Amino acid sequence: MNPAKVPPVSIVQCRNPSPAVHRGDILHATIELSNNTKQAQSLFVWFDVASFDREPLTTYPFFKPVELSLEAGQTVAHDAYVLVPYSAGTNDYLLRLAVGPTEATRWDERFLEISVVPQRELHSNNCNLCGAEVREESIIRRDPSIRLAKCRSCGLVFDFDMEDTQSLLYQFGKICGGGLTFQKNTPTIIEEYDRKNELVLGAEIERISRETGSSGKRLLDFGCGTGSLLAEARRSGFQVCGVETDEAAVALARRGRDLPVYASIEELRSERGEDVFDVVVARHTVEHVSNPKQTFREFRGLLRPGGLLVIIVPHFNFFTRRILPNSMPRVSYGFIHKGHQYYFTKNTLSEYLKGAGFPDIEIRYSILGGFLSRWTEGAEGPGEPGMNRVVAGTSKAFSRLLHISRLSPVLTVYAR
Repeated sequence: MNPAKVPPVSIVQCRNPSPAVHRGDILHATIELSNNTKQAQSLFVWFDVASFDREPLTTYPFFKPVELSLEAGQTVAHDAYVLVPYSAGTNDYLLRLAVGPTEATRWDERFLEISVVPQRELHSNNCNLCGAEVREESIIRRDPSIRLAKCRSCGLVFDFDMEDTQSLLYQFGKICGGGLTFQKNTPTIIEEYDRKNELVLGAEIERISRETGSSGKRLLDFGCGTGSLLAEARRSGFQVCGVETDEAAVALARRGRDLPVYASIEELRSERGEDVFDVVVARHTVEHVSNPKQTFREFRGLLRPGGLLVIIVPHFNFFTRRILPNSMPRVSYGFIHKGHQYYFTKNTLSEYLKGAGFPDIEIRYSILGGFLSRWTEGAEGPGEPGMNRVVAGTSKAFSRLLHISRLSPVLTVYAR
């Protein structure tokens, strides 16, 4: 950067850096940016960490450029969250924060000195399912960013260090830029997501309708995002509402879809009293919560007697993880990352549900049409109806085969 020339966007200051961070914890700093021009500027922010001789902290890919827009003369503060892997060396490092239109063209950059120190001692945990003590010798997987432990009493698998990351759901969204995606707040986000997921969401609502009927039925989606499943259910005749922790997603669901979405179960009950539902759906959400036992009990309290609970989670005993744990870790452990707190099997998920008061539990085969339509998109043009019908039929048959063979990568459970 030429010191005699004021850049279009400059870094005013970096504050609140963590001078020392434990391996496995999250490094946090705040960068304040100023638009020095009289017109709006679009730019990227890069965060990376390297040793003083510019060697990267790790090859683990947890950095992505974050896109920002600043109005003329605007000054904004942006939080940087960096997940420090367990494989990081205990040393002194430089945290670099850079801004510019491209990585090669940087308008400004700052460096902060930090130290990586050994992780805090954590000798044991209590299993959330059975309450047994789980010690470090029960760790079954050590990844650059996560240690998985398996309870020897009940078989529950979980992130051994989750007690240090109770706010992880929020922070993980910041690391991956998920919140910023929602904050763009354009109708195209909803339209694009709906188009890609129409098959899988529509198929799920059809199955729920066959189980319960839809006329006047009340449906709650826990972890509803921007409300795609709720919108599909509403079109099918359900009365709907949702719960979502991401504030930007809640705002988008309310404004973009006119859906009743709440930031928590507590807020839902505060607004609606002791409201009960015919159906509660939790798609790929309970693996993120810090206390599944409490969450399943909350679901029981939200359902009318005989109401239906639909749970969809990754299947920890998926065959690639069982037969390829060492030779192909990216395949066998592809769904294992710091955003997932718990990893379920049929047995552990069933035990959770029975303990929460759901005696009638049935495992269903998964619908993979939505995922497969993403992979094949573009072969005959985005959203091509003919292609989608073929994909849907093929993937449904394939999903049934996986389920019958006990090879399904996803557990879908219907419980009453």
